[in-house]
Amino acid sequence: MKKSQIAAALALTSCLVIGAAAANMNSQPHNVTATFRPDMTLQFNGTPYTIRDTNGDVVSPLVYNGTTYLPLSSLGQMLGVQVSWDGATQTVIIGNQPASGGNQPSGSTFIGEAKAKEIALSHAGVASSAATFLQLHLDWENGRQVYDVEFWSGTTEYDYEIDAITGDVVSFDQDIENYTIPPAGNFIGEEKAKEIALNHAGVASSAATFSQVRLDWENGRQVYDVEFWSGTTEYDYEIDAATGDVVSFDQDIENYTIPPAPTQPSTGSYISRDQAAQLAQNRAPGAVLVKLEFDIDDGRAIYEGELRQGRTEYEFEIDAVTGEFLQWSQDLD
Repeated sequence: MKKSQIAAALALTSCLVIGAAAANMNSQPHNVTATFRPDMTLQFNGTPYTIRDTNGDVVSPLVYNGTTYLPLSSLGQMLGVQVSWDGATQTVIIGNQPASGGNQPSGSTFIGEAKAKEIALSHAGVASSAATFLQLHLDWENGRQVYDVEFWSGTTEYDYEIDAITGDVVSFDQDIENYTIPPAGNFIGEEKAKEIALNHAGVASSAATFSQVRLDWENGRQVYDVEFWSGTTEYDYEIDAATGDVVSFDQDIENYTIPPAPTQPSTGSYISRDQAAQLAQNRAPGAVLVKLEFDIDDGRAIYEGELRQGRTEYEFEIDAVTGEFLQWSQDLD
C-alpha cells in the first residue's frame, strides 16, 4: 500500500477512531454525543466493504459534529496496513512497529523494514550497495506476519519472506540470470500488448472481450498480463513489457456457458458480496473476514477471500452464481 493511498484514506474519513471512541482537538478526554449511521455504507475500489470491529462484529459508522468516524482496525485491514494499540502510552500505531526503543505492544514487536532488508541481504550474501530493492512490505503468510522483500543484484532477482517478529527467513528464492532489466518506462503499452495477444491467438478485436490487462512482474521481468474471452474460450497471455515478446500463453474452457457479467458483482445472476461473506462466516463462526474479492477464474465467476481467527487462517473460493464452495483451506501458524 502506497503512502499516498493511506494518506488519501485518512483524508477521506477526516479522523479515525478505535471502537466507538471519538476525539476532537480538546486535549482532555471527555464525553460527546454522536449518532450511529447503519444506513451509511462504505465502498473500497468500487466494491462494498463491511465495517467490523476488532472482534469481527459488524459496526456502523459514527457521525459527530459533521465528521464520519470509522474503526481504525477495519480501515487498516481494508488498506493492508498494520494497526495496533499501546495501552501503556495510549498510542495508536499505524504501519510498522519501531525497530528498537520506545514502548511497543506486547507480542507485536516487529523487527522493522530496515532489519528485514539487512537479514535478506546477509542471507543472500549481497552487499547493500549492490542491491536494488523492488518491494518491501508487511504481509500475512499462513497465519504469520512477514516482510516480503524483493531485490535485484546484477542479473539475479531475490525474493524473501522474513518473519516480522523473530526475523527468521521463512522462504526465499533467486532466479533469472543473464537477463537485462529494461529501463523503467520504456514499455510497449497496454494497447500494443492487447494487439500482440490477439494476433497470436488469431482472434479479431471485435470478437474479444478483455477481462484484464495490467503490468506485472514475472520471474524478474515486467510483463503485461492479458486475459480475454472469445466465444467460450479464455485466453491468458504474458507479453514482455519492453520487447513485446510472448512470454507465455494458454487457452482453455470450451463448452462452458459464461454467466452474464453484471455491472456490479452484487447484481444480476450473481450472489451479492454480503451473501458470499455470510456463507464464509457461517462456515467459520467467530472468524474475521479480512479479504473478499470478485474475480473470473477459468471462465467462472467467483468470490475469493480470507478469514482469520487467532492463529488460524482460512482461504476460500465461492461460486458467484451458485454459492457453492469451490475451495476451502485452513492453516495454523
